[in-house]
Amino acid sequence: TSSSISSANFVSGLSGWKMFTNGDMELNSVISRGSIYANAGSIGGINIGTNKVSTGAGTWASGDTGFYADSSSYFSLGNKLFFDPVANQLTLTGVLNAAGGSAVAGWITGTSTFKSAVGGARLQLDSLVAIL
Repeated sequence: TSSSISSANFVSGLSGWKMFTNGDMELNSVISRGSIYANAGSIGGINIGTNKVSTGAGTWASGDTGFYADSSSYFSLGNKLFFDPVANQLTLTGVLNAAGGSAVAGWITGTSTFKSAVGGARLQLDSLVAIL
C-alpha cells in the first residue's frame, strides 16, 4: 500500500499537493467554505494551542509575548498590561491616558468608587494602590 497520494506536479515546498495516510497534507492555499477546527498551529503569526492563542513565545505576562489569552481567563499584552484571574487583578505598567479626561495627582488607595466628570463614567476600585 502507498503511504500517500499526490498530484502529478507535486514538488515538496514548491508545487502541487500531497496527502499522507496519517492525515497530513502539503498544499499551497486553502479556501474553506465552512469551519476550521484546530488544537494547535499558527495562522498569520497567531499561535494556536489547545487552550490558548498568543504571539511570540506564548508566555503569559512576558515581554517576549505580544498577545496572550487562554481558557482560564489569563490575558496579557506583553508585560505591560495583564490580568490574573486567580488574584482577580489587572496590572498596568506605564502611563494610563484617558482621552477627554483629566489627571489626578497623588495616590488612589483602598476600596472605593471613582467617578469621572467625563460622561459619568464609573470605575469600581477594590484593593487598589495606584501612583498617578
